[in-house]
Amino acid sequence: MLLDGVPRILAALAGFLFGRPPCGVGCFRARLSARPFAALRARPCSPLARCRPHGPALLACAMVVASALPAQVTVTARIDSTRMYIGDQQNFHLRLLVSPDARVEQVGFSALHQPPLEVVQEMPWDTTALGRGLRLDKTLRFTAWDSGKVVIPRVPVIFRYRDQLDTAWSLAIPIEVALVLPDTSGLAPIKPIIEEPARWTDYLPWMIVAGIVVVLALWLWWWQRRGRPRPAAAGPPPRPPHELALEALDRLRKRKLWQQGQVKEYYFELSRILRAYLEARYDILALESTTGEIMAALRQKGVLPEERLTWLHRSLQLADMVKFAKAEPEPSQHVAIMDQAVAFIEATRPLDRSPAEANENGDADE
Repeated sequence: MLLDGVPRILAALAGFLFGRPPCGVGCFRARLSARPFAALRARPCSPLARCRPHGPALLACAMVVASALPAQVTVTARIDSTRMYIGDQQNFHLRLLVSPDARVEQVGFSALHQPPLEVVQEMPWDTTALGRGLRLDKTLRFTAWDSGKVVIPRVPVIFRYRDQLDTAWSLAIPIEVALVLPDTSGLAPIKPIIEEPARWTDYLPWMIVAGIVVVLALWLWWWQRRGRPRPAAAGPPPRPPHELALEALDRLRKRKLWQQGQVKEYYFELSRILRAYLEARYDILALESTTGEIMAALRQKGVLPEERLTWLHRSLQLADMVKFAKAEPEPSQHVAIMDQAVAFIEATRPLDRSPAEANENGDADE
């Protein structure tokens, strides 16, 4: 095997370089061979007596062998400072040197999350190519919540090398965590307020607010006046009810409803005109009342003589019978009731005379 031949070559080379007797070769080979104890039993030697002269050779051999064996993953850890106060923060730097045939599977940062340590921020990995290998750098920001000596534990790095899992460890780092010293200087005395001279810009915010209030008040005043309806112009005085009733009767006469066989419509319109006149003339609810209610209201007011009340009652009853009982009066009654209604309105209309005469003689219909 290659490793079995390396000690022989190194021993011979060391003997040649340091001029040691060949007997030391066997002792040196026995220490580096795969079966060192069997070789020692075969040829015992004391380390002080025989191996001490070969110390330089052994040192050179160890250095050569260590450099000949490849390091798959190298883990290096450091921090910013080994002294800190409670609650302060500093960085933990981890560097991995990975050989081409190795692959990092897992890094155990969970060891840093144990009290009194606390990781407050974790930076992403920084990867740099080194020849065929890689250099991985990561920074974690941590703090400590206990005073005294605190040891940052070793961080395990699990890697795979030639289909075999192995673990590399970082070194533990001791740090000194100190308490925060209290401030013994005491509170400073209260100093008086130093006032600066007033400037117009100090009042600018108040001026802006006052301007906005004035603008809003003016706008509100304008809006209220805009929404207020303007007083309507005085129109002509309302026409007296007897004129409206006479015009309505004249229009009904010209329509000739009963001549066309519309007797019911003729009496319905005639009754409506008389009721509207009574409601406007004597201030009673005639349009929405029955004939009996109208007569009772007129008798209570005492504004018509009995003969006119009798005619009015008979005429309104005749119109109700035509509208609701399908009565059919004679054609002569159609003309007579129209003439009598005109005469009733002409007789009960208010007379155009002075108030003094009206108070002395009363109305013509009373």
